Amino acid sequence: MMDTFDRLAEHPFVDTRKLECIRHDWGTLYVSALAKESLPKLDCRPNAKDNVLVVLGTFRGQIMLQGSNNLCILGGDDQKTSLMNLYFWGRDSTFVFGPRSTSNGFSAEFVNKERITVGEDCMFASEIVLRTTDRHAIIDRSGEIVNRSKPISIGDHVWIAQRVTVMKGVEVGNGAILAAGAIVTKSVPSGAIVAGNPAKIVRRDVTWTRSPGPNAEESAKALAFLDQPTPA
Repeated sequence: MMDTFDRLAEHPFVDTRKLECIRHDWGTLYVSALAKESLPKLDCRPNAKDNVLVVLGTFRGQIMLQGSNNLCILGGDDQKTSLMNLYFWGRDSTFVFGPRSTSNGFSAEFVNKERITVGEDCMFASEIVLRTTDRHAIIDRSGEIVNRSKPISIGDHVWIAQRVTVMKGVEVGNGAILAAGAIVTKSVPSGAIVAGNPAKIVRRDVTWTRSPGPNAEESAKALAFLDQPTPA
């Protein structure tokens, strides 16, 4: 497993030279001047150590650290405070929330060596759950674990609507839209809308804007995130 600081170096939008570095018993906090005014509540347990937390935007909610060697990067937005609750129970996990991405409320849990990455300019509604792990093992008669954790990858400019659950192993392509209440168990291509339980594609080659009535420039910026047209 890579060192926590080596994993941090994989994300070039984080320039630690421009951030305040604060050492704690649980690890290291890198924080922007803006973020210092609006940090999520930190619940750091006695056995937490060697964790790295980077906060660039403004956030509220809670981050619980009980394990070690975890990396949490909160990019976020300078203008809007995002809400999230993150729980690091084990070690060597990574969570990245990209620049200009916002959230009205989601939660995620990490046990060991789990990874969730969220790209730039994503928009999360409320009551969203990202699940890389079932938290409890299911074993077959030979003792083999059959429900091991898997990473989740959310691309750039993805809109996740209210009460969506994204399950382990899912990759969501750029510009995609996950409709309200969807249970997403399979990967979603760029520019697709998925809905239902389990979620299925209901439309392709579309994307979204934060404005309900976008002008030509806003539409062009949104469309620029899309990959090449997806096959029927």
